[in-house]
Amino acid sequence: MSQRLGQHYQRYDRSTVEEYNKFNLDNLNIDKDAPRNSDKNYKPLSVVNESDITYIKRTDYIVVTSNERDISVYPNPSKYVINLPCEFRNISCIEIVNGVIPDKNNVKNEPYLLLHIDELQDVMVSTNKPIADAFAILHMAPPISPGYFINVDKKTFEHAVLNFKTPKASLSKLTISITDYDGNLFNFGDDSGGPHKEFQNMFVIKVETLEKNRDSLNLRNVF
Repeated sequence: MSQRLGQHYQRYDRSTVEEYNKFNLDNLNIDKDAPRNSDKNYKPLSVVNESDITYIKRTDYIVVTSNERDISVYPNPSKYVINLPCEFRNISCIEIVNGVIPDKNNVKNEPYLLLHIDELQDVMVSTNKPIADAFAILHMAPPISPGYFINVDKKTFEHAVLNFKTPKASLSKLTISITDYDGNLFNFGDDSGGPHKEFQNMFVIKVETLEKNRDSLNLRNVF
């Protein structure tokens, strides 16, 4: 200790501090002879070591519309790619819950339309290849007003549900195609110079994801 500061500056009794530290070390129940990284001396707390991790289910609804497509790349409103505003991860279930299509080009004369989503495969089982490759069969309700738009018929519409046994890692875009029963793109009309409202379609897709429940992580900090 510097004499310039004076002996009154020594605020702690060094011998007392050393005895305190030795007492606490002796009472930590540490095996001094064990290797430094031995489990005998410590058990790190991390997500990996949490044996009681549980998951909570989160539900979101994705609304995709053909008028949001890049019309210079996808001139046909029956085929387009939509980049989602966020990336969905750890997906357990995806379901189409609603849709609207144009009442154009005698679409009411079709027995049904098929909705294809390239990122979502193996939903339906059929000996008919266009159906087997599709995400959903679209049955049509009576038009809201003839010549304008048709809702997907909820009475006969088969809610297409894709359950993942192993959750799908991520989903950041949707590649949409609307075809006739033969698997050919359905032509609702010429949308060049558009998008024109009367030729657009819209679908609502329910997405369920699994998130880790952070309610009980023992002594860990969660950031």
